[in-house]
Amino acid sequence: MAINTQISGQHFFIDSRFDDFDAFTESTRAWDLSFHQLERGKFDAELLQCGIEDAQIGRAKFSRKLDQFGASPPGLKTFVIPANPDLQLSWRRHQITGNDLMIFPEGGELASVSKSCFDVITISLTDHLLEQIAHSCESSSAIRLIQTSEVIQLPH
Repeated sequence: MAINTQISGQHFFIDSRFDDFDAFTESTRAWDLSFHQLERGKFDAELLQCGIEDAQIGRAKFSRKLDQFGASPPGLKTFVIPANPDLQLSWRRHQITGNDLMIFPEGGELASVSKSCFDVITISLTDHLLEQIAHSCESSSAIRLIQTSEVIQLPH
């Protein structure tokens, strides 16, 4: 079942399943994506994406090992949280596990090799919104950590 709704301007909601790379990349909003399947078998993906003016939240699941190229949404700082604790991923020259928070630099390149258990949650925010959140939490150290790190290992 595919739902792809343009609400207005930057507002959208997508909830879809795919068996085709091109259909997946064409449906994904704001991401520049290109995939190469690295193992035999049927490609299967799920995409849930929601966007408003200053933020985009999503979840992506893939059933096959993929070489992923492209870039995160321009003008937004993107955080990637593994939804699968068994995730193993080579990303931007880092070996990622299910306990790692990935932080794309603004418009950062996507260069990764993912295994068939790929399942992640993405949160993309404008710098303005991120600063508002940090200010409301009274945490300037969090902003410094985010600005200087690409991977933060989290406790289980």
